Amino acid sequence: MTRHITRDRVAIAAAVAAPLAAAAILLPWRGSWSNTNVALLVVVVVAVAAIGNRTAGALAALGAAAWFDFFYTVPYQRFTIRSSADVTTFILLLAVGVTVSQLAARARRLKVITITDAAVPARGTGCLAVGGPVRRRAHDQGCAPSRAARHP
Repeated sequence: MTRHITRDRVAIAAAVAAPLAAAAILLPWRGSWSNTNVALLVVVVVAVAAIGNRTAGALAALGAAAWFDFFYTVPYQRFTIRSSADVTTFILLLAVGVTVSQLAARARRLKVITITDAAVPARGTGCLAVGGPVRRRAHDQGCAPSRAARHP
């Protein structure tokens, strides 16, 4: 449990600091790169922050969108956007970041379910961790269906 708390704290700290750092590092190329290219590089930070939890991913997405707006949209160094293309990029950056964090959290949850269900036959219960007709046979043998079988 402590490992997860520490990992989550590190992920949240990275989610707050990494988008600002990425935006600041890319600042010298502001005039030569399009805003869309900068947004694609900044969204990588969100993917890295998704290693933590949903909160870290959402914070990273919000930070990436905010710092993109602050550093790369006219007027610079203000939280305002004048161009409709930059508004679209801002919204997509936020949406992609939140989606990546949700997908990463779901993948971690499914991994835990898979590992847990795979361990059931190894315990010697004789129950199968699958759905469909096999689930009915398992039920007939007195075995409860696995979590994955109940929630496909």
